[in-house]
Amino acid sequence: MKDKKFIFTYDKEVREQLITLGYIEVQTPAHFYMFVNNNKMNFAENDIDISKVKFTNIMCV
Repeated sequence: MKDKKFIFTYDKEVREQLITLGYIEVQTPAHFYMFVNNNKMNFAENDIDISKVKFTNIMCV
């Protein structure tokens, strides 16, 4: 979803994978994790479960 500005997930493992890949985490409430979408990653190549990731243009804080 290259047109979306943010990525979010509720999954802690996916969060750790995104951090490892260099995504910038936006501080959010404790029940979910949000990152700035840099549009550079192919999720299939990095073994990230796309069903646990959502894309949005709305920043939830």
